Amino acid sequence: MKEILRKSAFFPRPTIITPEEDTNHYLRLASIFDATTDLVATFDLNGKITHLNRAGQKLLGINPINENSPFPLINIYPEQQRNLILLEAIPMAMSEGVWSGETTIISYHTQIEVAVSQVIIAHKDKEEKIEFFSTIVRDISDIKQAEKTLEIFAKVFQCTQEAILISDSNNIIQKINPAFTTITGYTEEEVVGKNPRFLQSGRHDTSFYNNLWQSINVKGEWQGEIWNRRKNGEIYPEWLTISTIKDEKGRVTNYVAIFSDITTVKLAERHLIYMAHHDALTGLPNRILLKDRLKQALLKGNRNESLVAVVFIDLDRFKPVNDLHGHKIGDLLLQAVAERLKGCVREEDTVARIGGDEFIIILEDIFSLEDAAKVAQKVVNTLSTAFAIEGKKLLIGASIGISIFPFHGHDPEILIKNADKAMYEIKEAGKNGFGFYK
Repeated sequence: MKEILRKSAFFPRPTIITPEEDTNHYLRLASIFDATTDLVATFDLNGKITHLNRAGQKLLGINPINENSPFPLINIYPEQQRNLILLEAIPMAMSEGVWSGETTIISYHTQIEVAVSQVIIAHKDKEEKIEFFSTIVRDISDIKQAEKTLEIFAKVFQCTQEAILISDSNNIIQKINPAFTTITGYTEEEVVGKNPRFLQSGRHDTSFYNNLWQSINVKGEWQGEIWNRRKNGEIYPEWLTISTIKDEKGRVTNYVAIFSDITTVKLAERHLIYMAHHDALTGLPNRILLKDRLKQALLKGNRNESLVAVVFIDLDRFKPVNDLHGHKIGDLLLQAVAERLKGCVREEDTVARIGGDEFIIILEDIFSLEDAAKVAQKVVNTLSTAFAIEGKKLLIGASIGISIFPFHGHDPEILIKNADKAMYEIKEAGKNGFGFYK
């Protein structure tokens, strides 16, 4: 081994070596040989490993090797890598003196494959004959894994449907992903180097942005709904998350904004809210919205010292028509009734369907019972006129009861209940008319 080490390119031979110096020199080189964290080995012309350092023994999972216990170099590679070593790496080292590249080795005992960067060097004598080879192998499995992770992150960055914007510590845009362009209409060339404030819609005031940045500076992030503007000028809602990235000293290096266009979500929410407060058949306010409107009307009436009328309408002869002609005709008739009722009131008044063939009208800001009576009579007249539904002439009527705030109650439920009572008195008196609660 002494002669090999003295001739190795890794271990330069001094000009003059005394026996004592030779021993010390050998020990120093052996110490360096074993101290390195990379695998360092020598192998002969037959491909047998003759020396292997401690790092190599640990990486490969094999015992120390020397001239008396050589180990086939090819055994440290998985089957698919052996042709690379035999047909490319070693021949190149022989012809050019060195080969380097990335390959895979395998732990002899555990059979775990490890990605490595490797150098193979051919060592020659004075006559340029190859005496032996040496190799240095560095475990790069962590680096390769990191590269794979970065590759995945890069694909996510490119493929995600959420827009991503990365800015520097001064909030100047450095990078965007394709989804940013899809959502906003701006290309990377148009936005890099700019402050994101050009996206602002104008819907938020200074205090909104002050609170946003206070949260980012204190908590390191902000999340919420915000309105921004596309390149074409369209204002749209987005769900935005802004986070800070800091270095090891806690200094902000970047801001990352991730957002999605929630226009469809907002439309769906609006539709659900509408459906929750409106009658599905007629589109009129339902009982829930009616009560809310009535509460607001009572507050307004109290402020203005005006009257509010609750007009309870129950259709006459609707059930016989529905039974005779079927539910389709019945539904079309209810829709036609709703349209006629809307034509009987002002824009600020409310017409609601509370179920079946029952409707309620809220008359706001009236100043006499006569105002309510005029509307009620108008309803009686319009609903007494024949309806033409799919070629059929349908005759119905309406029984109407009226309660007045503040005379007949101050609470929406009481006013509706009293109007209902008044309506039943009209029913019992012969229908097709109106009357006030007594």
